[in-house]
Amino acid sequence: MSLRAVVSAALVACLFVSPAPAQVDEALKAVPSDAVGLVIINQVSDVNAKLKTLATKIGAPPMDALDLVKSQLAIEKGLNEKGTVVGAFFADKDKPQDDAGLLLFIPVSDYEDFIGQFEPKKAKGKIREITIAGEKSLVVQKGTFAVIAEGKKRSRKYLNNVLEATQSIADEVKPLRTWLGNNDFSMVITTNGIRTLAKAMREGIKEGKEELQPTGNPELDKLQKMMMRWVDDLDAFLKTPEKEITHVAAGAKLNAKTSDLILDAKVFFAEGGNLAKFAGELKVPEGGLFAGVPGGDFVFAGGAYIPGKTYGLFADWMVGLLKGIDDKEVQEAVKALEAAKPLMTDLRSSSFVWGVNKPDTPIFSNTFGVATTTDAEKYLDNYAKSLEQLNKLAKESEGPEYQFSRAKVAGKPALVVVMDLSDTFNVVPDPNFKRIIEALVGKGGKMTATIVAVNKTNIVFGYVTPKEMEKHLKAGKGEFSQDAQVAKTDALLPKGSQLAVYVSPAGLAKFSTAIVKQFMPLDFPDFPKSPPLAWTVKVSRTGCETRFVLPGETMTAIGVYIGKLQAKFGGANIN
Repeated sequence: MSLRAVVSAALVACLFVSPAPAQVDEALKAVPSDAVGLVIINQVSDVNAKLKTLATKIGAPPMDALDLVKSQLAIEKGLNEKGTVVGAFFADKDKPQDDAGLLLFIPVSDYEDFIGQFEPKKAKGKIREITIAGEKSLVVQKGTFAVIAEGKKRSRKYLNNVLEATQSIADEVKPLRTWLGNNDFSMVITTNGIRTLAKAMREGIKEGKEELQPTGNPELDKLQKMMMRWVDDLDAFLKTPEKEITHVAAGAKLNAKTSDLILDAKVFFAEGGNLAKFAGELKVPEGGLFAGVPGGDFVFAGGAYIPGKTYGLFADWMVGLLKGIDDKEVQEAVKALEAAKPLMTDLRSSSFVWGVNKPDTPIFSNTFGVATTTDAEKYLDNYAKSLEQLNKLAKESEGPEYQFSRAKVAGKPALVVVMDLSDTFNVVPDPNFKRIIEALVGKGGKMTATIVAVNKTNIVFGYVTPKEMEKHLKAGKGEFSQDAQVAKTDALLPKGSQLAVYVSPAGLAKFSTAIVKQFMPLDFPDFPKSPPLAWTVKVSRTGCETRFVLPGETMTAIGVYIGKLQAKFGGANIN
Protein backbone atom coordinates (compact mmCIF):
# COMPACT_ATOMS: atom_id res chain seq x y z
CA MET A 1 0.00 0.00 0.00
CA SER A 2 1.39 3.43 -0.95
CA LEU A 3 1.90 6.19 1.59
CA ARG A 4 -0.80 8.20 -0.16
CA ALA A 5 -3.32 5.36 0.23
CA VAL A 6 -2.39 4.95 3.88
CA VAL A 7 -2.73 8.67 4.53
CA SER A 8 -6.10 8.76 2.74
CA ALA A 9 -7.40 5.94 4.92
CA ALA A 10 -6.14 7.73 8.01
CA LEU A 11 -7.80 10.99 7.07
CA VAL A 12 -11.13 9.34 6.32
CA ALA A 13 -11.02 7.44 9.58
CA CYS A 14 -10.36 10.65 11.49
CA LEU A 15 -13.13 12.70 9.89
CA PHE A 16 -15.33 12.87 12.98
CA VAL A 17 -12.76 13.83 15.56
CA SER A 18 -13.10 15.43 18.96
CA PRO A 19 -14.38 18.99 19.01
CA ALA A 20 -11.87 19.97 21.71
CA PRO A 21 -10.30 23.36 20.85
CA ALA A 22 -7.28 22.36 18.77
CA GLN A 23 -4.24 24.59 18.46
CA VAL A 24 -3.14 24.48 14.84
CA ASP A 25 -0.55 27.28 14.98
CA GLU A 26 2.34 25.03 15.94
CA ALA A 27 1.59 22.69 13.04
CA LEU A 28 1.13 25.52 10.53
CA LYS A 29 4.46 27.05 11.55
CA ALA A 30 6.21 23.81 10.60
CA VAL A 31 4.86 23.95 7.02
CA PRO A 32 6.75 26.04 4.42
CA SER A 33 4.92 29.03 2.94
CA ASP A 34 4.87 27.69 -0.62
CA ALA A 35 2.43 24.83 0.13
CA VAL A 36 -0.40 24.69 -2.41
CA GLY A 37 -2.84 22.82 -0.18
CA LEU A 38 -3.38 21.59 3.37
CA VAL A 39 -5.35 18.84 5.08
CA ILE A 40 -5.59 19.42 8.84
CA ILE A 41 -6.84 17.07 11.54
CA ASN A 42 -7.09 18.51 15.03
CA GLN A 43 -6.82 16.60 18.33
CA VAL A 44 -7.64 12.91 17.75
CA SER A 45 -7.14 11.38 21.20
CA ASP A 46 -10.83 10.91 21.98
CA VAL A 47 -11.89 10.04 18.42
CA ASN A 48 -12.93 6.53 19.53
CA ALA A 49 -15.53 7.80 21.99
CA LYS A 50 -16.95 10.28 19.47
CA LEU A 51 -17.23 7.74 16.69
CA LYS A 52 -18.83 5.20 19.03
CA THR A 53 -21.34 7.81 20.19
CA LEU A 54 -22.16 8.69 16.60
CA ALA A 55 -22.48 5.02 15.63
CA THR A 56 -24.86 4.43 18.54
CA LYS A 57 -27.05 7.33 17.40
CA ILE A 58 -27.51 5.98 13.88
CA GLY A 59 -27.63 2.31 14.82
CA ALA A 60 -24.31 1.42 13.14
CA PRO A 61 -21.70 -0.94 14.62
CA PRO A 62 -19.08 0.80 16.80
CA MET A 63 -15.68 1.49 15.29
CA ASP A 64 -12.29 1.92 16.98
CA ALA A 65 -11.01 4.67 14.70
CA LEU A 66 -7.78 5.45 16.53
CA ASP A 67 -6.68 1.82 16.52
CA LEU A 68 -7.55 1.65 12.81
CA VAL A 69 -5.34 4.66 12.03
CA LYS A 70 -2.45 3.35 14.11
CA SER A 71 -2.67 -0.12 12.58
CA GLN A 72 -2.79 1.32 9.05
CA LEU A 73 0.35 3.33 9.73
CA ALA A 74 1.92 0.67 12.00
CA ILE A 75 2.36 3.16 14.83
CA GLU A 76 2.98 1.75 18.30
CA LYS A 77 4.91 4.49 20.11
CA GLY A 78 6.14 8.06 19.86
CA LEU A 79 2.86 9.55 18.54
CA ASN A 80 1.51 12.68 20.26
CA GLU A 81 -2.20 11.90 20.16
CA LYS A 82 -3.08 15.38 21.47
CA GLY A 83 -1.37 17.12 18.56
CA THR A 84 -2.49 18.31 15.11
CA VAL A 85 -1.83 16.27 11.98
CA VAL A 86 -1.22 18.17 8.72
CA GLY A 87 -0.96 16.88 5.19
CA ALA A 88 0.74 19.55 3.03
CA PHE A 89 0.84 19.49 -0.77
CA PHE A 90 3.60 21.05 -2.88
CA ALA A 91 3.78 21.54 -6.65
CA ASP A 92 6.63 21.79 -9.12
CA LYS A 93 6.59 25.40 -10.35
CA ASP A 94 7.90 24.34 -13.76
CA LYS A 95 5.37 21.50 -14.16
CA PRO A 96 2.16 22.62 -12.41
CA GLN A 97 0.09 19.96 -14.21
CA ASP A 98 2.05 17.15 -12.49
CA ASP A 99 0.69 15.50 -9.33
CA ALA A 100 1.37 17.51 -6.20
CA GLY A 101 3.88 16.09 -3.73
CA LEU A 102 2.48 15.20 -0.31
CA LEU A 103 4.24 15.65 3.03
CA LEU A 104 2.63 14.37 6.19
CA PHE A 105 3.41 16.30 9.40
CA ILE A 106 2.89 13.88 12.31
CA PRO A 107 3.08 15.28 15.88
CA VAL A 108 5.46 13.18 17.96
CA SER A 109 6.30 12.95 21.63
CA ASP A 110 9.67 11.34 20.83
CA TYR A 111 11.01 11.50 17.26
CA GLU A 112 13.55 8.69 17.61
CA ASP A 113 11.00 6.35 19.21
CA PHE A 114 8.54 7.17 16.45
CA ILE A 115 10.81 6.48 13.47
CA GLY A 116 12.50 3.58 15.27
CA GLN A 117 9.46 1.35 14.59
CA PHE A 118 9.78 1.84 10.79
CA GLU A 119 13.18 0.19 10.18
CA PRO A 120 15.12 3.47 9.75
CA LYS A 121 18.29 3.30 7.69
CA LYS A 122 21.47 5.06 8.62
CA ALA A 123 21.12 8.78 8.03
CA LYS A 124 22.63 10.48 4.98
CA GLY A 125 22.26 14.01 6.20
CA LYS A 126 19.03 14.78 8.04
CA ILE A 127 16.76 12.81 5.70
CA ARG A 128 16.18 9.20 6.80
CA GLU A 129 14.70 6.31 4.84
CA ILE A 130 12.00 4.29 6.60
CA THR A 131 9.46 1.60 5.64
CA ILE A 132 5.74 2.16 6.28
CA ALA A 133 3.23 -0.58 5.44
CA GLY A 134 5.81 -2.20 3.18
CA GLU A 135 6.50 1.01 1.22
CA LYS A 136 9.73 3.00 1.31
CA SER A 137 9.30 6.51 2.67
CA LEU A 138 11.52 9.43 3.66
CA VAL A 139 11.39 11.33 6.92
CA VAL A 140 12.91 14.40 8.61
CA GLN A 141 12.35 16.11 11.94
CA LYS A 142 10.87 19.61 12.06
CA GLY A 143 10.38 20.78 15.62
CA THR A 144 7.95 18.40 17.30
CA PHE A 145 6.88 16.84 13.99
CA ALA A 146 8.03 13.88 11.95
CA VAL A 147 7.66 14.95 8.32
CA ILE A 148 7.05 11.94 6.07
CA ALA A 149 7.13 11.76 2.27
CA GLU A 150 6.88 9.05 -0.34
CA GLY A 151 10.21 7.47 -1.25
CA LYS A 152 10.55 9.34 -4.55
CA LYS A 153 13.41 11.42 -5.86
CA ARG A 154 11.43 14.66 -5.86
CA SER A 155 10.47 14.08 -2.20
CA ARG A 156 14.03 14.94 -1.14
CA LYS A 157 13.59 18.37 -2.69
CA TYR A 158 10.38 18.97 -0.74
CA LEU A 159 11.89 17.70 2.54
CA ASN A 160 14.96 19.90 2.13
CA ASN A 161 12.58 22.79 1.57
CA VAL A 162 10.97 22.01 4.94
CA LEU A 163 14.36 22.07 6.65
CA GLU A 164 15.55 25.27 4.95
CA ALA A 165 12.32 27.29 4.93
CA THR A 166 12.42 30.57 6.84
CA GLN A 167 8.75 31.45 6.24
CA SER A 168 5.80 29.26 7.23
CA ILE A 169 2.29 28.90 5.87
CA ALA A 170 0.88 30.26 9.16
CA ASP A 171 0.94 33.90 8.04
CA GLU A 172 -0.41 33.08 4.57
CA VAL A 173 -3.54 31.43 6.02
CA LYS A 174 -3.94 33.96 8.83
CA PRO A 175 -7.56 34.88 7.84
CA LEU A 176 -8.52 31.23 8.39
CA ARG A 177 -6.64 30.36 11.55
CA THR A 178 -9.52 30.81 14.03
CA TRP A 179 -11.85 28.88 11.74
CA LEU A 180 -9.26 26.11 11.30
CA GLY A 181 -8.83 25.87 15.05
CA ASN A 182 -12.58 25.44 15.56
CA ASN A 183 -12.88 22.62 13.03
CA ASP A 184 -12.09 18.98 13.59
CA PHE A 185 -11.10 18.42 9.96
CA SER A 186 -10.13 21.04 7.38
CA MET A 187 -8.84 21.30 3.82
CA VAL A 188 -7.32 24.45 2.33
CA ILE A 189 -6.19 25.50 -1.13
CA THR A 190 -3.75 28.35 -0.56
CA THR A 191 -3.24 31.43 -2.72
CA ASN A 192 -0.26 29.71 -4.30
CA GLY A 193 -2.41 26.62 -4.82
CA ILE A 194 -5.18 28.57 -6.58
CA ARG A 195 -2.70 30.12 -8.99
CA THR A 196 -0.96 26.79 -9.59
CA LEU A 197 -4.26 24.99 -10.18
CA ALA A 198 -5.57 27.67 -12.55
CA LYS A 199 -2.29 27.63 -14.47
CA ALA A 200 -2.35 23.83 -14.74
CA MET A 201 -5.94 23.85 -16.00
CA ARG A 202 -5.17 26.52 -18.57
CA GLU A 203 -2.17 24.52 -19.76
CA GLY A 204 -4.45 21.51 -20.15
CA ILE A 205 -6.98 23.57 -22.10
CA LYS A 206 -4.24 24.85 -24.40
CA GLU A 207 -3.04 21.31 -25.11
CA GLY A 208 -6.61 20.13 -25.74
CA LYS A 209 -7.31 22.95 -28.20
CA GLU A 210 -4.14 22.17 -30.15
CA GLU A 211 -5.30 18.57 -30.61
CA LEU A 212 -8.72 19.50 -32.00
CA GLN A 213 -8.86 19.30 -35.79
CA PRO A 214 -11.77 19.60 -38.28
CA THR A 215 -13.50 16.23 -38.72
CA GLY A 216 -15.00 16.81 -42.15
CA ASN A 217 -18.44 16.03 -40.70
CA PRO A 218 -20.52 19.27 -40.82
CA GLU A 219 -22.61 18.35 -37.77
CA LEU A 220 -19.61 17.35 -35.65
CA ASP A 221 -17.69 20.45 -36.75
CA LYS A 222 -20.62 22.68 -35.67
CA LEU A 223 -20.64 21.02 -32.26
CA GLN A 224 -16.86 21.33 -32.07
CA LYS A 225 -17.10 25.02 -32.90
CA MET A 226 -19.57 25.54 -30.05
CA MET A 227 -17.33 23.59 -27.67
CA MET A 228 -14.34 25.69 -28.70
CA ARG A 229 -16.21 28.85 -27.76
CA TRP A 230 -17.08 27.30 -24.42
CA VAL A 231 -13.44 26.31 -23.89
CA ASP A 232 -12.28 29.85 -24.73
CA ASP A 233 -14.74 31.25 -22.18
CA LEU A 234 -13.51 28.75 -19.59
CA ASP A 235 -9.92 29.74 -20.30
CA ALA A 236 -10.82 33.41 -19.77
CA PHE A 237 -12.76 32.56 -16.61
CA LEU A 238 -9.76 30.74 -15.11
CA LYS A 239 -7.89 34.03 -15.05
CA THR A 240 -10.38 35.28 -12.45
CA PRO A 241 -9.28 33.11 -9.47
CA GLU A 242 -5.70 34.32 -9.82
CA LYS A 243 -6.80 37.90 -9.11
CA GLU A 244 -10.10 37.59 -7.27
CA ILE A 245 -9.79 34.59 -4.90
CA THR A 246 -7.24 34.22 -2.10
CA HIS A 247 -8.17 30.90 -0.45
CA VAL A 248 -10.59 28.00 -0.78
CA ALA A 249 -11.31 25.93 2.31
CA ALA A 250 -13.60 23.18 3.62
CA GLY A 251 -14.08 21.88 7.12
CA ALA A 252 -16.11 19.57 9.35
CA LYS A 253 -16.90 19.52 13.04
CA LEU A 254 -19.00 17.35 15.33
CA ASN A 255 -20.41 18.92 18.48
CA ALA A 256 -19.25 16.95 21.52
CA LYS A 257 -22.52 17.33 23.45
CA THR A 258 -25.25 17.41 20.79
CA SER A 259 -23.53 15.46 17.96
CA ASP A 260 -24.61 18.16 15.48
CA LEU A 261 -22.55 17.67 12.32
CA ILE A 262 -21.55 20.84 10.48
CA LEU A 263 -19.76 20.83 7.11
CA ASP A 264 -18.43 24.15 5.84
CA ALA A 265 -16.83 25.33 2.62
CA LYS A 266 -15.48 28.84 2.06
CA VAL A 267 -14.13 30.86 -0.85
CA PHE A 268 -12.30 34.01 0.23
CA PHE A 269 -12.44 37.02 -2.12
CA ALA A 270 -9.54 39.42 -2.66
CA GLU A 271 -10.25 42.72 -0.91
CA GLY A 272 -11.31 45.41 -3.40
CA GLY A 273 -11.70 42.91 -6.28
CA ASN A 274 -14.64 42.76 -8.68
CA LEU A 275 -16.07 39.65 -7.00
CA ALA A 276 -15.95 41.36 -3.61
CA LYS A 277 -17.70 44.45 -4.98
CA PHE A 278 -20.41 42.42 -6.72
CA ALA A 279 -20.99 40.19 -3.68
CA GLY A 280 -21.31 43.24 -1.43
CA GLU A 281 -24.43 44.25 -3.37
CA LEU A 282 -26.28 40.97 -2.75
CA LYS A 283 -28.98 41.16 -0.11
CA VAL A 284 -31.85 39.03 1.15
CA PRO A 285 -35.55 40.00 1.19
CA GLU A 286 -36.88 41.76 4.24
CA GLY A 287 -38.23 39.12 6.60
CA GLY A 288 -35.93 36.42 5.23
CA LEU A 289 -35.99 34.04 2.29
CA PHE A 290 -39.07 32.16 3.49
CA ALA A 291 -41.33 35.07 4.42
CA GLY A 292 -44.87 34.10 3.44
CA VAL A 293 -44.02 30.44 2.71
CA PRO A 294 -46.44 28.16 4.62
CA GLY A 295 -45.31 25.89 7.42
CA GLY A 296 -46.38 22.39 8.39
CA ASP A 297 -45.06 18.91 7.59
CA PHE A 298 -42.91 19.03 4.47
CA VAL A 299 -40.58 16.99 2.29
CA PHE A 300 -38.35 19.63 0.73
CA ALA A 301 -38.04 23.42 0.85
CA GLY A 302 -35.82 25.83 -1.01
CA GLY A 303 -35.31 29.55 -1.33
CA ALA A 304 -32.96 31.86 -3.18
CA TYR A 305 -32.27 35.54 -3.64
CA ILE A 306 -31.75 35.93 -7.38
CA PRO A 307 -29.90 39.03 -8.62
CA GLY A 308 -31.52 39.68 -11.99
CA LYS A 309 -28.36 40.92 -13.65
CA THR A 310 -26.62 37.64 -12.85
CA TYR A 311 -29.23 35.69 -14.77
CA GLY A 312 -29.03 38.27 -17.55
CA LEU A 313 -25.28 37.71 -17.90
CA PHE A 314 -25.78 33.95 -17.93
CA ALA A 315 -28.57 34.16 -20.52
CA ASP A 316 -26.46 36.40 -22.76
CA TRP A 317 -23.56 33.96 -22.53
CA MET A 318 -25.77 30.98 -23.40
CA VAL A 319 -27.39 32.82 -26.31
CA GLY A 320 -23.98 33.82 -27.66
CA LEU A 321 -22.82 30.22 -27.36
CA LEU A 322 -25.80 28.75 -29.23
CA LYS A 323 -26.56 31.40 -31.82
CA GLY A 324 -23.89 30.20 -34.23
CA ILE A 325 -25.36 26.69 -34.50
CA ASP A 326 -27.40 26.21 -37.65
CA ASP A 327 -30.05 23.94 -36.20
CA LYS A 328 -33.79 24.72 -35.99
CA GLU A 329 -34.30 23.12 -32.57
CA VAL A 330 -31.26 24.89 -31.11
CA GLN A 331 -32.47 28.23 -32.47
CA GLU A 332 -35.88 27.68 -30.87
CA ALA A 333 -34.02 27.07 -27.60
CA VAL A 334 -32.21 30.39 -28.13
CA LYS A 335 -35.56 32.15 -28.55
CA ALA A 336 -36.85 30.45 -25.38
CA LEU A 337 -33.81 31.75 -23.47
CA GLU A 338 -34.33 35.25 -24.81
CA ALA A 339 -38.04 35.11 -23.93
CA ALA A 340 -37.23 33.94 -20.39
CA LYS A 341 -34.60 36.63 -19.80
CA PRO A 342 -36.99 39.46 -18.79
CA LEU A 343 -38.92 36.95 -16.69
CA MET A 344 -35.79 36.14 -14.66
CA THR A 345 -34.19 39.58 -14.57
CA ASP A 346 -37.35 40.95 -12.95
CA LEU A 347 -37.26 38.25 -10.25
CA ARG A 348 -35.63 39.13 -6.93
CA SER A 349 -36.27 36.09 -4.77
CA SER A 350 -38.18 32.83 -4.89
CA SER A 351 -38.94 30.30 -2.15
CA PHE A 352 -41.19 27.27 -1.95
CA VAL A 353 -42.11 24.32 0.24
CA TRP A 354 -43.15 20.87 -0.92
CA GLY A 355 -45.55 20.00 1.86
CA VAL A 356 -46.69 16.51 2.79
CA ASN A 357 -49.89 15.86 0.84
CA LYS A 358 -53.20 14.78 2.32
CA PRO A 359 -54.32 11.14 1.80
CA ASP A 360 -55.72 10.36 -1.67
CA THR A 361 -54.34 13.58 -3.20
CA PRO A 362 -51.41 13.99 -5.62
CA ILE A 363 -48.04 14.07 -3.91
CA PHE A 364 -47.22 17.55 -5.28
CA SER A 365 -50.65 18.99 -4.39
CA ASN A 366 -49.34 20.68 -1.25
CA THR A 367 -46.49 22.59 -2.91
CA PHE A 368 -46.62 26.38 -2.53
CA GLY A 369 -44.18 29.23 -2.90
CA VAL A 370 -43.63 32.97 -2.85
CA ALA A 371 -41.61 35.17 -5.22
CA THR A 372 -40.71 38.85 -5.12
CA THR A 373 -40.42 40.82 -8.36
CA THR A 374 -40.05 44.39 -9.57
CA ASP A 375 -43.63 44.28 -10.92
CA ALA A 376 -45.90 41.30 -10.19
CA GLU A 377 -48.41 41.82 -13.05
CA LYS A 378 -45.63 42.42 -15.55
CA TYR A 379 -44.09 39.17 -14.31
CA LEU A 380 -47.28 37.30 -15.27
CA ASP A 381 -47.14 38.86 -18.75
CA ASN A 382 -43.53 37.79 -19.22
CA TYR A 383 -44.37 34.32 -17.92
CA ALA A 384 -47.05 33.93 -20.57
CA LYS A 385 -44.66 35.06 -23.32
CA SER A 386 -42.05 32.61 -22.07
CA LEU A 387 -44.58 29.75 -22.17
CA GLU A 388 -45.49 30.63 -25.76
CA GLN A 389 -41.87 30.26 -26.79
CA LEU A 390 -41.45 27.04 -24.79
CA ASN A 391 -44.43 25.60 -26.64
CA LYS A 392 -42.73 26.35 -29.96
CA LEU A 393 -39.63 24.57 -28.70
CA ALA A 394 -41.80 21.65 -27.52
CA LYS A 395 -43.22 21.24 -31.02
CA GLU A 396 -39.72 21.03 -32.47
CA SER A 397 -38.55 18.52 -29.87
CA GLU A 398 -41.89 16.67 -29.60
CA GLY A 399 -42.06 17.42 -25.90
CA PRO A 400 -45.12 18.22 -23.74
CA GLU A 401 -46.73 21.64 -24.30
CA TYR A 402 -48.18 24.04 -21.73
CA GLN A 403 -51.81 25.16 -21.71
CA PHE A 404 -52.26 28.51 -19.98
CA SER A 405 -54.98 31.05 -19.37
CA ARG A 406 -55.64 34.24 -17.43
CA ALA A 407 -57.85 34.17 -14.35
CA LYS A 408 -58.84 36.00 -11.18
CA VAL A 409 -58.09 34.36 -7.84
CA ALA A 410 -59.40 36.05 -4.69
CA GLY A 411 -59.87 39.13 -6.86
CA LYS A 412 -56.21 39.17 -7.90
CA PRO A 413 -54.76 38.68 -11.41
CA ALA A 414 -53.52 35.15 -11.97
CA LEU A 415 -52.10 32.78 -14.56
CA VAL A 416 -53.24 29.14 -14.68
CA VAL A 417 -50.80 26.72 -16.31
CA VAL A 418 -51.55 23.08 -17.14
CA MET A 419 -48.84 20.65 -18.20
CA ASP A 420 -50.20 17.47 -19.76
CA LEU A 421 -47.87 14.52 -19.19
CA SER A 422 -50.28 11.91 -20.52
CA ASP A 423 -48.29 11.61 -23.78
CA THR A 424 -45.50 10.01 -21.76
CA PHE A 425 -47.83 7.09 -21.05
CA ASN A 426 -47.47 6.08 -24.70
CA VAL A 427 -43.70 6.59 -24.69
CA VAL A 428 -43.37 4.41 -21.59
CA PRO A 429 -46.33 1.99 -21.85
CA ASP A 430 -45.62 0.34 -18.50
CA PRO A 431 -48.73 0.67 -16.24
CA ASN A 432 -46.45 1.14 -13.23
CA PHE A 433 -45.01 4.27 -14.85
CA LYS A 434 -48.52 5.69 -15.34
CA ARG A 435 -49.32 4.90 -11.72
CA ILE A 436 -46.27 6.84 -10.48
CA ILE A 437 -46.99 9.89 -12.67
CA GLU A 438 -50.62 10.02 -11.53
CA ALA A 439 -49.54 9.63 -7.91
CA LEU A 440 -47.24 12.63 -8.32
CA VAL A 441 -49.43 15.06 -10.31
CA GLY A 442 -52.98 13.65 -10.43
CA LYS A 443 -55.28 11.50 -12.56
CA GLY A 444 -54.72 11.68 -16.28
CA GLY A 445 -51.17 12.94 -15.77
CA LYS A 446 -52.17 16.61 -15.78
CA MET A 447 -50.37 19.02 -13.47
CA THR A 448 -52.01 22.38 -12.78
CA ALA A 449 -50.14 25.39 -11.40
CA THR A 450 -51.75 28.66 -10.34
CA ILE A 451 -49.67 31.85 -10.10
CA VAL A 452 -51.22 34.89 -8.40
CA ALA A 453 -49.99 38.49 -8.26
CA VAL A 454 -51.09 39.14 -4.66
CA ASN A 455 -49.74 42.71 -4.58
CA LYS A 456 -47.49 45.03 -6.58
CA THR A 457 -44.30 43.03 -6.08
CA ASN A 458 -45.26 39.60 -4.68
CA ILE A 459 -46.25 36.38 -6.44
CA VAL A 460 -47.78 33.32 -4.77
CA PHE A 461 -47.66 30.05 -6.71
CA GLY A 462 -48.71 26.45 -6.13
CA TYR A 463 -49.40 23.18 -7.95
CA VAL A 464 -53.14 23.54 -7.39
CA THR A 465 -56.29 24.67 -9.19
CA PRO A 466 -57.49 28.30 -8.85
CA LYS A 467 -60.15 27.22 -6.31
CA GLU A 468 -57.58 25.42 -4.19
CA MET A 469 -55.26 28.42 -4.42
CA GLU A 470 -58.03 30.70 -3.18
CA LYS A 471 -58.56 28.43 -0.17
CA HIS A 472 -54.82 28.49 0.48
CA LEU A 473 -54.67 32.30 0.38
CA LYS A 474 -57.58 32.58 2.81
CA ALA A 475 -56.24 29.90 5.17
CA GLY A 476 -53.26 31.98 6.33
CA LYS A 477 -51.11 29.08 7.57
CA GLY A 478 -48.14 29.67 9.87
CA GLU A 479 -44.84 30.48 8.19
CA PHE A 480 -42.17 27.90 7.41
CA SER A 481 -39.41 29.70 9.32
CA GLN A 482 -41.55 29.79 12.49
CA ASP A 483 -41.78 25.98 12.70
CA ALA A 484 -40.16 24.69 15.91
CA GLN A 485 -38.19 21.93 14.16
CA VAL A 486 -36.96 24.27 11.42
CA ALA A 487 -35.88 26.76 14.09
CA LYS A 488 -33.59 24.14 15.66
CA THR A 489 -31.80 23.72 12.33
CA ASP A 490 -31.71 27.47 11.69
CA ALA A 491 -29.80 27.93 14.95
CA LEU A 492 -26.88 26.03 13.35
CA LEU A 493 -26.86 28.10 10.13
CA PRO A 494 -25.30 31.47 9.27
CA LYS A 495 -27.74 34.37 9.15
CA GLY A 496 -28.51 36.22 5.94
CA SER A 497 -27.90 33.41 3.44
CA GLN A 498 -28.95 34.01 -0.17
CA LEU A 499 -29.69 30.33 -0.82
CA ALA A 500 -31.18 27.74 1.50
CA VAL A 501 -32.38 24.15 1.05
CA TYR A 502 -34.09 22.02 3.70
CA VAL A 503 -34.89 18.30 3.62
CA SER A 504 -37.16 16.71 6.22
CA PRO A 505 -36.36 13.02 6.85
CA ALA A 506 -39.89 12.55 8.21
CA GLY A 507 -41.45 14.05 5.07
CA LEU A 508 -39.06 12.16 2.82
CA ALA A 509 -40.05 8.90 4.51
CA LYS A 510 -43.76 9.67 3.91
CA PHE A 511 -43.05 10.48 0.25
CA SER A 512 -41.08 7.24 -0.21
CA THR A 513 -43.86 5.27 1.49
CA ALA A 514 -46.47 6.80 -0.83
CA ILE A 515 -44.46 5.76 -3.89
CA VAL A 516 -43.81 2.22 -2.58
CA LYS A 517 -47.53 1.79 -1.83
CA GLN A 518 -48.25 2.19 -5.53
CA PHE A 519 -46.75 -1.26 -5.96
CA MET A 520 -46.95 -3.02 -2.59
CA PRO A 521 -49.50 -2.71 0.27
CA LEU A 522 -46.82 -2.10 2.89
CA ASP A 523 -47.39 -0.13 6.07
CA PHE A 524 -44.13 1.62 7.00
CA PRO A 525 -43.61 3.10 10.48
CA ASP A 526 -43.65 6.87 10.92
CA PHE A 527 -40.29 8.63 11.08
CA PRO A 528 -39.77 10.36 14.47
CA LYS A 529 -40.34 14.11 14.52
CA SER A 530 -36.95 15.78 14.15
CA PRO A 531 -35.22 18.87 12.72
CA PRO A 532 -34.57 18.95 8.96
CA LEU A 533 -31.18 18.72 7.27
CA ALA A 534 -30.16 21.98 5.61
CA TRP A 535 -27.70 23.46 3.14
CA THR A 536 -27.13 27.20 2.73
CA VAL A 537 -24.98 29.56 0.70
CA LYS A 538 -24.07 33.02 1.95
CA VAL A 539 -22.22 35.53 -0.21
CA SER A 540 -20.70 38.69 1.19
CA ARG A 541 -17.92 41.13 0.39
CA THR A 542 -15.38 38.84 2.09
CA GLY A 543 -16.34 35.66 0.25
CA CYS A 544 -18.78 32.81 -0.31
CA GLU A 545 -19.65 30.42 2.51
CA THR A 546 -21.67 27.24 2.14
CA ARG A 547 -22.79 25.09 5.06
CA PHE A 548 -24.48 21.71 5.47
CA VAL A 549 -25.92 20.74 8.85
CA LEU A 550 -27.19 17.42 10.17
CA PRO A 551 -28.58 18.00 13.68
CA GLY A 552 -27.65 15.43 16.31
CA GLU A 553 -31.34 15.03 17.19
CA THR A 554 -31.96 13.96 13.59
CA MET A 555 -29.10 11.45 13.73
CA THR A 556 -30.77 9.91 16.77
CA ALA A 557 -34.10 9.84 14.91
CA ILE A 558 -32.45 8.03 11.98
CA GLY A 559 -31.19 5.37 14.38
CA VAL A 560 -34.64 5.03 15.96
CA TYR A 561 -36.27 4.70 12.52
CA ILE A 562 -33.79 2.04 11.42
CA GLY A 563 -34.67 0.14 14.61
CA LYS A 564 -38.39 0.44 13.81
CA LEU A 565 -37.83 -0.91 10.30
CA GLN A 566 -35.79 -3.83 11.64
CA ALA A 567 -38.44 -4.59 14.26
CA LYS A 568 -41.26 -4.48 11.71
CA PHE A 569 -39.68 -6.27 8.78
CA GLY A 570 -36.65 -8.03 10.27
CA GLY A 571 -35.02 -10.12 7.57
CA ALA A 572 -38.28 -10.58 5.65
CA ASN A 573 -38.22 -10.30 1.88
CA ILE A 574 -40.44 -7.36 0.98
CA ASN A 575 -39.82 -7.49 -2.78
